[in-house]
Amino acid sequence: MPQGFSLGHLTLGALAIGGALLFRLLRLANPFFLGPLAASAAVAAIGVTLPSLPPLVMALAQIALGTWLGSTFRRELFTSGNGHILATSLAALTLLMLISGAALTMAYLGGYDWEALVLGSAPGGVTEMALTAKFLGTEVALVTAIQLVRIFLFIPNLPWIVHLIARSEARRNA
Repeated sequence: MPQGFSLGHLTLGALAIGGALLFRLLRLANPFFLGPLAASAAVAAIGVTLPSLPPLVMALAQIALGTWLGSTFRRELFTSGNGHILATSLAALTLLMLISGAALTMAYLGGYDWEALVLGSAPGGVTEMALTAKFLGTEVALVTAIQLVRIFLFIPNLPWIVHLIARSEARRNA
Protein backbone atom coordinates (compact mmCIF):
# COMPACT_ATOMS: atom_id res chain seq x y z
CA MET A 1 0.00 0.00 0.00
CA PRO A 2 1.39 3.46 -0.89
CA GLN A 3 2.83 5.54 1.93
CA GLY A 4 0.17 7.63 3.68
CA PHE A 5 -2.69 5.29 2.80
CA SER A 6 -4.41 3.01 5.31
CA LEU A 7 -7.21 0.53 5.75
CA GLY A 8 -9.46 3.54 6.31
CA HIS A 9 -8.69 4.76 2.80
CA LEU A 10 -9.63 1.37 1.39
CA THR A 11 -12.86 1.60 3.37
CA LEU A 12 -13.53 5.03 1.84
CA GLY A 13 -12.99 3.55 -1.62
CA ALA A 14 -15.30 0.64 -0.88
CA LEU A 15 -17.98 3.02 0.44
CA ALA A 16 -17.72 5.15 -2.68
CA ILE A 17 -17.99 2.19 -5.04
CA GLY A 18 -20.76 0.58 -3.01
CA GLY A 19 -22.78 3.80 -2.86
CA ALA A 20 -22.37 4.38 -6.60
CA LEU A 21 -23.43 0.84 -7.46
CA LEU A 22 -26.42 0.99 -5.11
CA PHE A 23 -27.64 4.31 -6.53
CA ARG A 24 -27.13 2.97 -10.07
CA LEU A 25 -29.08 -0.19 -9.22
CA LEU A 26 -31.88 1.96 -7.79
CA ARG A 27 -31.76 4.11 -10.97
CA LEU A 28 -31.31 7.31 -8.98
CA ALA A 29 -30.04 10.48 -10.63
CA ASN A 30 -26.29 10.97 -10.86
CA PRO A 31 -25.36 7.71 -9.07
CA PHE A 32 -21.60 8.16 -9.28
CA PHE A 33 -21.83 11.47 -7.41
CA LEU A 34 -24.81 11.04 -5.09
CA GLY A 35 -24.10 7.39 -4.19
CA PRO A 36 -20.63 7.90 -2.70
CA LEU A 37 -21.76 11.18 -1.14
CA ALA A 38 -24.74 9.50 0.54
CA ALA A 39 -22.64 6.55 1.74
CA SER A 40 -19.95 8.75 3.28
CA ALA A 41 -22.57 11.08 4.81
CA ALA A 42 -24.36 8.09 6.37
CA VAL A 43 -21.14 6.73 7.84
CA ALA A 44 -20.21 10.16 9.21
CA ALA A 45 -23.74 10.59 10.64
CA ILE A 46 -23.41 7.43 12.73
CA GLY A 47 -20.13 8.72 14.15
CA VAL A 48 -17.55 6.74 12.21
CA THR A 49 -14.46 8.81 11.51
CA LEU A 50 -12.58 7.89 8.37
CA PRO A 51 -9.27 9.42 7.29
CA SER A 52 -9.16 12.25 4.81
CA LEU A 53 -7.19 11.87 1.63
CA PRO A 54 -3.67 13.29 1.54
CA PRO A 55 -3.51 16.94 0.40
CA LEU A 56 -1.60 15.98 -2.77
CA VAL A 57 -4.37 13.58 -3.82
CA MET A 58 -7.00 16.25 -3.16
CA ALA A 59 -5.03 18.84 -5.16
CA LEU A 60 -4.59 16.45 -8.09
CA ALA A 61 -8.28 15.56 -8.02
CA GLN A 62 -9.23 19.26 -8.07
CA ILE A 63 -6.89 19.85 -11.02
CA ALA A 64 -8.30 16.86 -12.91
CA LEU A 65 -11.88 17.97 -12.28
CA GLY A 66 -11.17 21.56 -13.28
CA THR A 67 -9.35 20.43 -16.42
CA TRP A 68 -12.21 18.17 -17.45
CA LEU A 69 -14.79 20.87 -16.78
CA GLY A 70 -12.80 23.45 -18.75
CA SER A 71 -12.40 21.03 -21.66
CA THR A 72 -16.18 20.79 -22.05
CA PHE A 73 -16.47 24.45 -23.07
CA ARG A 74 -16.44 25.15 -26.78
CA ARG A 75 -15.33 28.41 -28.38
CA GLU A 76 -18.64 28.60 -30.29
CA LEU A 77 -20.49 29.00 -27.01
CA PHE A 78 -18.77 32.31 -26.47
CA THR A 79 -18.52 33.55 -30.05
CA SER A 80 -22.03 32.75 -31.28
CA GLY A 81 -23.97 32.88 -28.05
CA ASN A 82 -26.41 35.50 -29.39
CA GLY A 83 -26.72 37.13 -26.01
CA HIS A 84 -26.90 33.87 -24.07
CA ILE A 85 -23.69 34.63 -22.20
CA LEU A 86 -25.04 37.97 -21.01
CA ALA A 87 -28.41 36.45 -20.07
CA THR A 88 -26.73 33.57 -18.25
CA SER A 89 -24.43 35.96 -16.39
CA LEU A 90 -27.34 38.16 -15.32
CA ALA A 91 -29.37 35.12 -14.23
CA ALA A 92 -26.42 33.80 -12.19
CA LEU A 93 -25.90 37.19 -10.57
CA THR A 94 -29.62 37.42 -9.74
CA LEU A 95 -29.54 33.89 -8.27
CA LEU A 96 -26.53 34.75 -6.11
CA MET A 97 -28.18 37.92 -4.84
CA LEU A 98 -31.43 36.10 -3.98
CA ILE A 99 -29.64 33.21 -2.27
CA SER A 100 -27.36 35.53 -0.34
CA GLY A 101 -30.33 37.67 0.73
CA ALA A 102 -32.23 34.62 1.94
CA ALA A 103 -29.14 33.32 3.78
CA LEU A 104 -28.53 36.70 5.43
CA THR A 105 -32.17 36.88 6.50
CA MET A 106 -32.06 33.35 7.99
CA ALA A 107 -28.78 34.18 9.75
CA TYR A 108 -30.27 37.32 11.26
CA LEU A 109 -33.55 35.68 12.32
CA GLY A 110 -31.94 32.47 13.58
CA GLY A 111 -28.84 33.95 15.15
CA TYR A 112 -26.50 31.95 12.93
CA ASP A 113 -23.14 32.89 11.49
CA TRP A 114 -23.95 34.72 8.23
CA GLU A 115 -20.79 33.51 6.48
CA ALA A 116 -21.71 29.87 7.11
CA LEU A 117 -25.24 30.30 5.78
CA VAL A 118 -24.12 32.20 2.67
CA LEU A 119 -21.47 29.56 1.91
CA GLY A 120 -23.90 26.76 2.67
CA SER A 121 -26.50 28.08 0.26
CA ALA A 122 -24.07 29.16 -2.47
CA PRO A 123 -24.37 27.18 -5.71
CA GLY A 124 -20.80 25.97 -5.61
CA GLY A 125 -19.29 22.61 -4.89
CA VAL A 126 -19.34 21.12 -1.42
CA THR A 127 -15.57 20.88 -1.37
CA GLU A 128 -15.00 24.45 -2.46
CA MET A 129 -17.49 25.87 0.02
CA ALA A 130 -16.12 23.73 2.87
CA LEU A 131 -12.56 24.81 2.08
CA THR A 132 -13.67 28.45 1.99
CA ALA A 133 -15.45 28.00 5.34
CA LYS A 134 -12.30 26.48 6.83
CA PHE A 135 -10.20 29.36 5.48
CA LEU A 136 -12.66 31.91 6.94
CA GLY A 137 -12.74 30.08 10.27
CA THR A 138 -16.48 29.48 10.17
CA GLU A 139 -18.52 26.32 10.76
CA VAL A 140 -17.38 23.76 8.15
CA ALA A 141 -19.86 21.12 9.34
CA LEU A 142 -22.82 23.51 8.99
CA VAL A 143 -21.72 24.65 5.52
CA THR A 144 -21.28 21.04 4.41
CA ALA A 145 -24.65 19.98 5.85
CA ILE A 146 -26.50 22.80 4.09
CA GLN A 147 -24.73 22.00 0.81
CA LEU A 148 -25.64 18.30 1.11
CA VAL A 149 -29.30 19.06 1.79
CA ARG A 150 -29.36 21.37 -1.24
CA ILE A 151 -27.72 18.73 -3.44
CA PHE A 152 -29.99 15.89 -2.30
CA LEU A 153 -33.09 18.03 -2.81
CA PHE A 154 -32.12 19.42 -6.19
CA ILE A 155 -30.28 16.73 -8.19
CA PRO A 156 -32.84 13.92 -7.83
CA ASN A 157 -35.56 16.33 -8.98
CA LEU A 158 -33.71 17.53 -12.08
CA PRO A 159 -35.16 14.92 -14.50
CA TRP A 160 -38.79 15.94 -13.97
CA ILE A 161 -37.89 19.65 -13.91
CA VAL A 162 -36.09 19.30 -17.27
CA HIS A 163 -39.03 17.30 -18.61
CA LEU A 164 -41.47 20.07 -17.63
CA ILE A 165 -39.27 22.72 -19.23
CA ALA A 166 -38.90 20.68 -22.43
CA ARG A 167 -42.66 20.12 -22.61
CA SER A 168 -43.30 23.83 -22.08
CA GLU A 169 -40.79 24.71 -24.82
CA ALA A 170 -42.37 22.19 -27.20
CA ARG A 171 -45.83 23.72 -26.61
CA ARG A 172 -44.48 27.23 -27.09
CA ASN A 173 -42.73 26.31 -30.34
CA ALA A 174 -45.74 24.40 -31.73
